[in-house]
Amino acid sequence: MKLIVTGGCGFIGSHFIDHAIQQNDEIIVIDNMLTGSEKNLENANKSGNVKLLKNDILFLDDIQNEFVNADGIVHFEIGRAHVW
Repeated sequence: MKLIVTGGCGFIGSHFIDHAIQQNDEIIVIDNMLTGSEKNLENANKSGNVKLLKNDILFLDDIQNEFVNADGIVHFEIGRAHVW
């Protein structure tokens, strides 16, 4: 499954990604790095199934191609999580 995870460099998002890669999911992480840290993805990056885009979802024109054929979007932001 191909998942888009916004805010994936944060504490909760990175733990979600750790779980998702155990399911052999392909993960595209989009994070503006305001509060997240690339260090939180160290374990996930070892899988080879994680791609990090340091960008903001507000700039959709820059990242819209990543959403092609995505099976789901999980949106983490400070204090909230949403699944579409």
